[in-house]
Amino acid sequence: MNIKNNRRVSLTKTMIKEALMDLLEQKDISKISIRELCALANINRSTFYKYYKSQYDLLKEMEGDLINLVNKELNYERLVLDEITSTILYNILKFIYDNQRQCRLLFNSNKDHDFEEKIFHLPAILKQMELHASTDQVVAQYEHVFILHGAYNIILAWLNTGCREDPDIIAKIIFQLFIKIKYFFK
Repeated sequence: MNIKNNRRVSLTKTMIKEALMDLLEQKDISKISIRELCALANINRSTFYKYYKSQYDLLKEMEGDLINLVNKELNYERLVLDEITSTILYNILKFIYDNQRQCRLLFNSNKDHDFEEKIFHLPAILKQMELHASTDQVVAQYEHVFILHGAYNIILAWLNTGCREDPDIIAKIIFQLFIKIKYFFK
């Protein structure tokens, strides 16, 4: 019985998330009502409120799901600590490429920097940034901010143009910019 209920909950949440993604393709999250979301998901409002407080709460869960998937894809435990940054970057970009619709909608619906901070604060990425960071703490802090927002916006632009370039090309571009920044700060 418990397994049946878990499947039902999982299916219901999946339907709600798919409905939100469909609506996000048409309008901003602030313009989406719970009523239309429930109608599209074919559920009652009480069912929605059983799991979520608002459409923003649902979006936050979807962002968390995506971050967990990226983290799982990177599989930090199997990474060698000195693995080159471009390989990790490629793995992230390949995941984004394979999940373009979801990533594009979530990246574009994000209204604060919390989402991009979480993505770029995954253990594998932080370890790589630590390995390559300046020894000067002040410089390292600014390098991190610059790289974080720069890489995020490159990825966002890539998503918004339909991922025309292969993930390895974007990884090389970001990695080359990272190297140029390192030399600039020296």
